Amino acid sequence: SRAFASSCDDHIVRIATIVAPDSMNPFATWASFWPLQFTYDCLVGVDAQRHPERKGFAKQWSVADDNVTWTFKIWPGMRWSDGQPATARDAAFTYNYLHGSIGKPDELNVGQNSTAGLEQVESVKAIDD
Repeated sequence: SRAFASSCDDHIVRIATIVAPDSMNPFATWASFWPLQFTYDCLVGVDAQRHPERKGFAKQWSVADDNVTWTFKIWPGMRWSDGQPATARDAAFTYNYLHGSIGKPDELNVGQNSTAGLEQVESVKAIDD
């Protein structure tokens, strides 16, 4: 039998899924989330080897003395698949997109793709690129 996920000599990882995404928006439906979660970077996280230099889309982050204001700095030189720069504005857009869907269950609040916790967020803005 074939393994669910396997690695080739050239370091390509293949992951099988039994559900084809019905949207390229990983937040739109349950079927889209799992196949696409490996396509898009998270704002923060660790890689499988826990490399301290690779934390996700954000290179570093800090919390202000008020314990409410968080500041994230993204990695310089990040690019989308089409070569366009990925910016702090893109990250802010994503969180504002999700925040705007609160209370609209037909939009994004599906299964794993819940906006739970975003009710606590007052605002998200990009200070610079």
